[in-house]
Amino acid sequence: MKNFIIIANPNSGSYLGLNKIKLLQNYITSAKCNADYYLTEGPGAAYSYLKENIDKYTDVIAAGGDGLINEISGLAQYQNFNLGLIPCGTANVLAKEFKIPEKKILKAADIILGENKTILDVWSANDRPFLLFISGGLDSRAVENINLGLKKKIGKLSYVYSFLKEFIFYKINYCKIQHDTGTVATGQFFISNIGKYAGDYIINPYAKYSDGKIELVYFKNPQKIKYISFVINLLLKKNIAKLDFIDIVSSEYFKISCDMAMPVQFDGENGLHTPITVKKLSGKILLAVP
Repeated sequence: MKNFIIIANPNSGSYLGLNKIKLLQNYITSAKCNADYYLTEGPGAAYSYLKENIDKYTDVIAAGGDGLINEISGLAQYQNFNLGLIPCGTANVLAKEFKIPEKKILKAADIILGENKTILDVWSANDRPFLLFISGGLDSRAVENINLGLKKKIGKLSYVYSFLKEFIFYKINYCKIQHDTGTVATGQFFISNIGKYAGDYIINPYAKYSDGKIELVYFKNPQKIKYISFVINLLLKKNIAKLDFIDIVSSEYFKISCDMAMPVQFDGENGLHTPITVKKLSGKILLAVP
């Protein structure tokens, strides 16, 4: 019999509420499975709880956004585990990547109760686990300097505002990125294990989720005018790999250093700065998908 643990953050603006958590719990138990829930008590609580109790459960359900998923992904430092998504939050890029329905709890639960899984590598940057991507440059400055009060009020639009503000004042900071076949220099990079970025936009057309490699997408020429062209092509959902100032490299690891420390966002969260080393964790996530 499957034993599920539902994880949610009651202090998040995306919190489903206890009534919906219990609705989800009852729906799972009606399918002849066991289900408990755990409401986190602060940063790191989800990871700590699961690390101590993971042997009690066959599957983890993340009822939240990318931040909660990122925290849970740290379990892959120790073992493989099954993960299901109830997407909510300011952003849920992983749900969009695999077309898991948002705001439809029971439809998402049916996917979790099914048998279809996709295997995902999990990575770390300076021992901070990430599942989706990291990036450095203009976008990471925007994430680091976002107005949290504004984010609570207008959600995703707060990132657009922060990006535009940073675009005006940002001075390009060059960095050196070493990988298993050479070295590149750039002022803007994305290292992504999935195809999508910021929701519905394709950043990595060559994504393979469990091949032991991750893709570096970088600006060969990081002039500000190139950022405008890049964003336009991204919004129009064109293949950015065809842009003459973009290159993509696949590697098993990356080492990144800059003359001046550069902020690095991971799965939409801030808190990292160069220098960093990117490498794969030993465990994998088995994600429930349609």
